[in-house]
Amino acid sequence: MRTPIETVRALQALKDRQIQDHARPGEGHPTEPGGPVNWHAMNDDEYEETWGALCDFLVWALPHWCFTTDQVPHLCWWQHPDIVEEFTAWWGLWQACVRNPAAGIAEQTSFQERTFALKQRLDHTYRGRCRQSHQPSATLEIALPDLQQGQAIPIPER
Repeated sequence: MRTPIETVRALQALKDRQIQDHARPGEGHPTEPGGPVNWHAMNDDEYEETWGALCDFLVWALPHWCFTTDQVPHLCWWQHPDIVEEFTAWWGLWQACVRNPAAGIAEQTSFQERTFALKQRLDHTYRGRCRQSHQPSATLEIALPDLQQGQAIPIPER
C-alpha cells in the first residue's frame, strides 16, 4: 500500500505525463504550443493535423452531447466558417476545462453551461436549414476604399 506522499507523487507524475503526452495540435495545455487554435496562422501541415484532431473530437463529442440536426448541419458543417470557428472554440474550451488535468470542478461545470449556450446559439442560427442539402450561409461583402499600397483606411468623422 502506498503512503500518502507516494500517492501524491504518483498523481503528480501522471499529471505531468498527461500534459507532456499531447500528440496533436490543439490538445495541449491551453497556455503552451498546441493549445489555442488560430486557423489563419497555420502552415499546411499544421492545418491538416489540427483539422484531423478537431474532426476526431467532433466525431466523439457531437453525439456525446446530443447535438441535433437542428443545431448542426451534419452533412456540411465544414462548409460554414462560422460553425467551424464555434466548434474550434468549443474544442479549446473542452481541452482547458475538462481534458486539462489541472482543471477544477467549477471549470467542468462552466464547460457544460457553455455547451448548453452553444447548442442554443446553433439552434437559433441554423434551424435545420441544411438538413436535406447544403445551403450556403449569407455572407457580407465589405467594400474598401481604393487605397494605394501601405495607405491607411481613413477614419470617418463623427
